[in-house]
Amino acid sequence: MKKVFVITFLALFGISVSSFSLTGKKDNKLIAIWVYSGYEDELIQYVKSRRFKKDECGIKFKKNGKLIMRESVTWRSTPHMFYKNYKGSWEYTSDSTLTIKLNYEERKVQQCGEIVELNTNSLKIRRGCNTNQK
Repeated sequence: MKKVFVITFLALFGISVSSFSLTGKKDNKLIAIWVYSGYEDELIQYVKSRRFKKDECGIKFKKNGKLIMRESVTWRSTPHMFYKNYKGSWEYTSDSTLTIKLNYEERKVQQCGEIVELNTNSLKIRRGCNTNQK
């Protein structure tokens, strides 16, 4: 009986983790600190982390719809990069589309992106949105 329960539990858990459905508790997987890990095929790739890295971009999604975006404040050609955390907010505008509003020192910016992959350790976002979506 224990084997059947364990196998059933693992099968259900594996299905729920591997599927990309943001319904129900959709933001639970997103609530974390994500550190930039690369850019490929127009996808910004992040890995989950316990904290921001000193010399890397990242984003922290909070449960209350708030976020912290860590970005470079120097040009790429500068010998030493400096990073700064910016406050903002986020919300789902569809099942897989996010809208992010950032407050930089002198301006406010709104960005949107499509979540292409989200699991316990990886987040992939395609920046920009289809303007025909509502």
